[in-house]
Amino acid sequence: REEIEDVALVVPDKELVDLFRLKYDYHSAKVMVKSDGVSKQLLSFEGRVEAAEFLKAFAKNELVMLPTALAEAIDDAKHMLARTGNPCLADLILDRAYFAEMCQLAENAQLPFAKDYVRLIIDSTNLKVLIRSRIAGKRHEIIGELLFDGGSILKESIIAAAENDDEIVHLFTGAGLGDAVEKGLLVMNGGSMTAFELALDNGINEYLSDAVRIGFGPAA
Repeated sequence: REEIEDVALVVPDKELVDLFRLKYDYHSAKVMVKSDGVSKQLLSFEGRVEAAEFLKAFAKNELVMLPTALAEAIDDAKHMLARTGNPCLADLILDRAYFAEMCQLAENAQLPFAKDYVRLIIDSTNLKVLIRSRIAGKRHEIIGELLFDGGSILKESIIAAAENDDEIVHLFTGAGLGDAVEKGLLVMNGGSMTAFELALDNGINEYLSDAVRIGFGPAA
Protein backbone atom coordinates (compact mmCIF):
# COMPACT_ATOMS: atom_id res chain seq x y z
CA ARG A 1 0.00 0.00 0.00
CA GLU A 2 2.88 2.37 0.78
CA GLU A 3 4.20 2.01 -2.78
CA ILE A 4 0.81 2.87 -4.28
CA GLU A 5 0.49 5.90 -2.01
CA ASP A 6 3.97 7.04 -3.05
CA VAL A 7 2.96 6.80 -6.71
CA ALA A 8 -0.24 8.73 -5.98
CA LEU A 9 1.86 11.65 -4.73
CA VAL A 10 3.68 12.06 -8.05
CA VAL A 11 0.95 11.16 -10.55
CA PRO A 12 -1.42 14.10 -11.00
CA ASP A 13 -4.28 11.99 -12.38
CA LYS A 14 -6.13 10.35 -9.48
CA GLU A 15 -8.16 8.25 -11.91
CA LEU A 16 -4.98 6.68 -13.24
CA VAL A 17 -3.87 5.56 -9.78
CA ASP A 18 -7.35 4.33 -8.89
CA LEU A 19 -7.35 2.28 -12.09
CA PHE A 20 -4.77 0.01 -10.46
CA ARG A 21 -6.40 0.05 -7.03
CA LEU A 22 -9.86 -1.00 -8.15
CA LYS A 23 -9.10 -4.72 -8.33
CA TYR A 24 -8.25 -4.76 -4.63
CA ASP A 25 -11.57 -3.11 -3.73
CA TYR A 26 -13.50 -5.69 -5.71
CA HIS A 27 -11.42 -8.53 -4.26
CA SER A 28 -12.39 -7.35 -0.79
CA ALA A 29 -16.01 -7.02 -1.94
CA LYS A 30 -16.04 -10.67 -3.04
CA VAL A 31 -14.55 -11.74 0.27
CA MET A 32 -17.16 -9.81 2.22
CA VAL A 33 -20.13 -10.95 0.15
CA LYS A 34 -19.24 -14.65 0.08
CA SER A 35 -18.20 -14.83 3.73
CA ASP A 36 -20.96 -12.47 4.92
CA GLY A 37 -18.33 -10.23 6.43
CA VAL A 38 -16.53 -12.97 8.36
CA SER A 39 -13.27 -13.61 6.46
CA LYS A 40 -11.66 -10.29 7.33
CA GLN A 41 -8.16 -11.80 7.18
CA LEU A 42 -8.55 -12.10 3.40
CA LEU A 43 -9.29 -8.42 2.83
CA SER A 44 -6.89 -6.38 0.71
CA PHE A 45 -5.10 -3.29 2.01
CA GLU A 46 -4.12 -1.91 -1.41
CA GLY A 47 -7.50 -0.59 -2.61
CA ARG A 48 -9.17 2.78 -2.39
CA VAL A 49 -11.16 1.55 0.61
CA GLU A 50 -9.40 0.63 3.83
CA ALA A 51 -10.08 -2.87 5.14
CA ALA A 52 -11.48 -1.30 8.29
CA GLU A 53 -14.01 0.65 6.23
CA PHE A 54 -15.20 -2.54 4.56
CA LEU A 55 -15.66 -4.20 7.93
CA LYS A 56 -17.51 -1.19 9.33
CA ALA A 57 -19.81 -0.97 6.30
CA PHE A 58 -20.75 -4.64 6.60
CA ALA A 59 -21.04 -4.66 10.38
CA LYS A 60 -23.42 -1.70 10.34
CA ASN A 61 -25.04 -2.71 7.03
CA GLU A 62 -24.25 0.79 5.75
CA LEU A 63 -22.88 0.30 2.26
CA VAL A 64 -23.40 4.01 1.64
CA MET A 65 -20.02 4.44 3.34
CA LEU A 66 -18.38 2.91 0.26
CA PRO A 67 -17.95 4.39 -3.26
CA THR A 68 -21.34 4.41 -5.01
CA ALA A 69 -20.65 1.98 -7.87
CA LEU A 70 -18.94 -0.47 -5.51
CA ALA A 71 -21.74 -0.24 -2.94
CA GLU A 72 -24.42 -0.87 -5.56
CA ALA A 73 -22.54 -3.87 -6.94
CA ILE A 74 -22.09 -5.35 -3.46
CA ASP A 75 -25.80 -4.92 -2.71
CA ASP A 76 -26.77 -6.60 -6.01
CA ALA A 77 -24.27 -9.43 -5.41
CA LYS A 78 -25.57 -10.01 -1.87
CA HIS A 79 -29.14 -10.27 -3.13
CA MET A 80 -28.10 -12.60 -5.94
CA LEU A 81 -26.26 -14.88 -3.52
CA ALA A 82 -29.20 -14.89 -1.10
CA ARG A 83 -31.65 -15.68 -3.91
CA THR A 84 -29.66 -18.34 -5.77
CA GLY A 85 -26.99 -19.59 -3.38
CA ASN A 86 -24.58 -19.39 -6.33
CA PRO A 87 -21.34 -17.52 -5.50
CA CYS A 88 -20.29 -17.53 -9.17
CA LEU A 89 -23.28 -15.35 -10.07
CA ALA A 90 -22.39 -12.96 -7.25
CA ASP A 91 -18.81 -12.81 -8.57
CA LEU A 92 -20.11 -12.09 -12.07
CA ILE A 93 -22.05 -9.07 -10.83
CA LEU A 94 -18.98 -7.71 -9.06
CA ASP A 95 -16.73 -8.37 -12.07
CA ARG A 96 -19.12 -6.51 -14.40
CA ALA A 97 -19.13 -3.55 -12.04
CA TYR A 98 -15.34 -3.69 -11.80
CA PHE A 99 -14.82 -3.55 -15.54
CA ALA A 100 -17.47 -0.85 -16.00
CA GLU A 101 -15.76 1.28 -13.37
CA MET A 102 -12.35 0.63 -14.95
CA CYS A 103 -13.68 1.82 -18.31
CA GLN A 104 -15.09 4.95 -16.72
CA LEU A 105 -11.85 5.78 -14.90
CA ALA A 106 -9.83 5.31 -18.08
CA GLU A 107 -12.26 7.58 -19.92
CA ASN A 108 -11.97 10.21 -17.19
CA ALA A 109 -8.18 10.06 -17.32
CA GLN A 110 -8.25 10.74 -21.08
CA LEU A 111 -5.01 8.82 -21.49
CA PRO A 112 -4.84 6.47 -24.51
CA PHE A 113 -2.34 4.25 -22.70
CA ALA A 114 -4.85 3.72 -19.87
CA LYS A 115 -7.78 3.09 -22.21
CA ASP A 116 -5.83 0.46 -24.13
CA TYR A 117 -4.72 -1.13 -20.86
CA VAL A 118 -8.33 -1.55 -19.75
CA ARG A 119 -9.30 -3.01 -23.13
CA LEU A 120 -6.44 -5.50 -22.84
CA ILE A 121 -7.51 -6.53 -19.34
CA ILE A 122 -11.04 -7.18 -20.58
CA ASP A 123 -9.84 -9.01 -23.70
CA SER A 124 -7.64 -11.19 -21.49
CA THR A 125 -10.55 -11.98 -19.19
CA ASN A 126 -12.84 -12.77 -22.12
CA LEU A 127 -10.24 -15.14 -23.57
CA LYS A 128 -10.08 -16.96 -20.25
CA VAL A 129 -13.89 -17.12 -20.13
CA LEU A 130 -13.99 -18.50 -23.67
CA ILE A 131 -11.40 -21.22 -23.06
CA ARG A 132 -12.94 -22.33 -19.78
CA SER A 133 -16.42 -22.31 -21.31
CA ARG A 134 -15.34 -24.45 -24.25
CA ILE A 135 -13.68 -26.93 -21.90
CA ALA A 136 -16.93 -27.10 -19.94
CA GLY A 137 -18.93 -27.56 -23.16
CA LYS A 138 -21.07 -24.46 -22.66
CA ARG A 139 -23.39 -23.35 -25.47
CA HIS A 140 -22.82 -20.09 -27.37
CA GLU A 141 -25.65 -18.26 -25.61
CA ILE A 142 -24.23 -19.18 -22.22
CA ILE A 143 -20.75 -18.03 -23.25
CA GLY A 144 -22.24 -14.72 -24.33
CA GLU A 145 -23.73 -14.18 -20.89
CA LEU A 146 -20.32 -14.65 -19.27
CA LEU A 147 -18.34 -12.28 -21.50
CA PHE A 148 -17.65 -8.64 -20.58
CA ASP A 149 -18.13 -5.42 -22.51
CA GLY A 150 -15.40 -2.86 -23.02
CA GLY A 151 -12.63 -4.85 -24.69
CA SER A 152 -11.13 -4.19 -28.09
CA ILE A 153 -12.89 -7.33 -29.37
CA LEU A 154 -16.68 -7.17 -29.51
CA LYS A 155 -18.54 -9.85 -27.58
CA GLU A 156 -20.48 -10.67 -30.73
CA SER A 157 -17.24 -11.38 -32.59
CA ILE A 158 -16.06 -13.73 -29.84
CA ILE A 159 -19.36 -15.62 -29.82
CA ALA A 160 -19.33 -15.93 -33.62
CA ALA A 161 -15.79 -17.35 -33.55
CA ALA A 162 -16.24 -19.50 -30.45
CA GLU A 163 -15.96 -22.85 -32.25
CA ASN A 164 -13.45 -21.80 -34.90
CA ASP A 165 -9.88 -22.03 -33.63
CA ASP A 166 -8.41 -20.06 -36.53
CA GLU A 167 -10.84 -17.20 -35.99
CA ILE A 168 -10.15 -17.19 -32.26
CA VAL A 169 -6.41 -16.97 -32.93
CA HIS A 170 -6.97 -14.14 -35.40
CA LEU A 171 -9.11 -12.13 -32.99
CA PHE A 172 -6.92 -12.39 -29.92
CA THR A 173 -3.59 -12.14 -31.73
CA GLY A 174 -4.82 -8.81 -33.07
CA ALA A 175 -5.49 -7.76 -29.49
CA GLY A 176 -1.90 -8.52 -28.41
CA LEU A 177 -2.62 -11.91 -26.86
CA GLY A 178 -1.16 -14.20 -29.52
CA ASP A 179 0.91 -16.37 -27.20
CA ALA A 180 -1.92 -16.62 -24.69
CA VAL A 181 -4.52 -17.71 -27.25
CA GLU A 182 -2.19 -20.39 -28.61
CA LYS A 183 -1.64 -21.77 -25.12
CA GLY A 184 -5.35 -21.49 -24.37
CA LEU A 185 -6.25 -23.67 -27.32
CA LEU A 186 -3.65 -26.19 -26.17
CA VAL A 187 -5.43 -26.44 -22.80
CA MET A 188 -8.44 -27.92 -24.58
CA ASN A 189 -6.19 -30.76 -25.71
CA GLY A 190 -4.59 -31.49 -22.37
CA GLY A 191 -2.24 -28.50 -22.22
CA SER A 192 -1.34 -26.61 -19.06
CA MET A 193 -3.89 -24.16 -17.64
CA THR A 194 -1.06 -22.64 -15.59
CA ALA A 195 0.97 -21.94 -18.74
CA PHE A 196 -2.11 -20.35 -20.32
CA GLU A 197 -2.79 -18.07 -17.35
CA LEU A 198 0.90 -17.13 -17.17
CA ALA A 199 0.79 -16.17 -20.85
CA LEU A 200 -2.23 -13.94 -20.14
CA ASP A 201 -0.32 -12.20 -17.34
CA ASN A 202 2.76 -11.84 -19.54
CA GLY A 203 0.71 -10.22 -22.29
CA ILE A 204 -0.51 -7.57 -19.86
CA ASN A 205 2.92 -7.06 -18.31
CA GLU A 206 4.53 -6.66 -21.72
CA TYR A 207 2.01 -3.96 -22.58
CA LEU A 208 2.70 -2.10 -19.34
CA SER A 209 6.46 -2.38 -19.82
CA ASP A 210 6.09 -0.46 -23.09
CA ALA A 211 5.42 2.62 -20.95
CA VAL A 212 9.18 3.12 -20.66
CA ARG A 213 9.12 4.15 -24.32
CA ILE A 214 6.73 7.02 -23.59
CA GLY A 215 8.94 9.99 -22.94
CA PHE A 216 6.42 12.34 -21.37
CA GLY A 217 3.29 11.95 -19.24
CA PRO A 218 2.03 9.78 -16.40
CA ALA A 219 2.14 6.37 -18.14
CA ALA A 220 5.63 5.38 -16.96
